[in-house]
Amino acid sequence: MSRNLPTRKNIFKRDDWTCQYCGIRIEDATKLTVDHVYPKSKGGDSSWTNLVTACPKCNGKKANKTLKESGFRLKTKPQKPIIEKYTYKDEII
Repeated sequence: MSRNLPTRKNIFKRDDWTCQYCGIRIEDATKLTVDHVYPKSKGGDSSWTNLVTACPKCNGKKANKTLKESGFRLKTKPQKPIIEKYTYKDEII
């Protein structure tokens, strides 16, 4: 993942192109959305641990609600990916 930033593409990669609410897998980025687990309107941030892949149907149903308010559950807890550094002759590549 490039530069380890929570971009749309990197969120989709981390979540294996799978909606974290219903589990549907869609490899077409134009048919996926990124959802704030804790809504921005309620103080949520745009960090790795607050962003998940969502299909448009689930994102629309969850809307501006918290998980508790929406009754939704996450398939996996969002985490910042671990980027391993590889070395070649004592140089980080």
